[in-house]
Amino acid sequence: MRRLECPRCRNRLFFENSRCLECGAEVAIDPVALDVVVLEAGPGRACANRTGAQGCACNWLAPADGTRTLCVACMLTRTRPDLSPPGAAARWASVEQDKRRLLYGLIRLGLDPTGAQGAAPMRFDLLSDPAARAGAEPSVQIGHAEGIVTLNLEEADPAYRERTRSAMDEPYRTVLGHLRHESGHFFWPRLIARDPSRLAAYRELFGDERADYGAALRRHHEAGPPADWHQHYISAYASSHPWEDWAETFAHLLHLLDTLESAAALAVIGPAEDPYEESDGARLVERFAPVGAAINELNRAMGFADAYPFVSLAPATAKLAFILDIVQRDRSTDATTFEPAP
Repeated sequence: MRRLECPRCRNRLFFENSRCLECGAEVAIDPVALDVVVLEAGPGRACANRTGAQGCACNWLAPADGTRTLCVACMLTRTRPDLSPPGAAARWASVEQDKRRLLYGLIRLGLDPTGAQGAAPMRFDLLSDPAARAGAEPSVQIGHAEGIVTLNLEEADPAYRERTRSAMDEPYRTVLGHLRHESGHFFWPRLIARDPSRLAAYRELFGDERADYGAALRRHHEAGPPADWHQHYISAYASSHPWEDWAETFAHLLHLLDTLESAAALAVIGPAEDPYEESDGARLVERFAPVGAAINELNRAMGFADAYPFVSLAPATAKLAFILDIVQRDRSTDATTFEPAP
């Protein structure tokens, strides 16, 4: 995340802030400029989900022209969760916060999730799952189908998520990771399936996606990944099917870009060119390597698990470079086109 400041007093702000603690200004993120504005002086008005019992503490702006009361991020939520269970409102706010960070990264890359450029928008079904929360088998499965990303709201509960992560023997499991992964599935048809030459190159690198998807996932969950998966994939789950390899690698590209931008904004690394403008995948991986090692060591110093628990990006570098090259060649040069019509 880039460095953000209060427009009134220049105090350092963070992406999640809705109020400057230095001068007291009520602030919000302008989703077109992707920058902070003071609400009373900004180009729009507060999202209707900013406050109230039915809100999610959204800190983005709705359009200034009054065509919508919701910001673009909240507008993309097709199904809101049931907020009656204890803690559901807080979990929903947490999920929406991660969704805004996802959208920030996509827009920075020139990828339109909003439908502003004519394609169907990415929509979200955020569903409560009381059975799963009580310890039963989840009734809401995380996934993507025909432009709809479904997320089990219980994933925003750290205890539930840790139980699931442990049961599935996963080194990394976060809501933001889920959202980035599913967005990879969303963009695969747009970036790959519609272009025969890209599809052929994809199959050469990732494998043939026409392999039976259901059978591949059953085999993965029953037998586990191949013993040598580290040599070919970014994660064990990526080895299950070419579609999952793409989605896992796509998510890691977003991880790297946001982490590198944040590290530069926090002066953890020296100033360098904008990572979102990087076109060389191998160089992006090289730039990330010391940052990944640093955040892991910092986590260990505080008694936490590694923030980036992956042995090496080397096996997936060619795949990551392939995705980055396609995205950079397709990206828009006008971010203002990502404000959809009502």
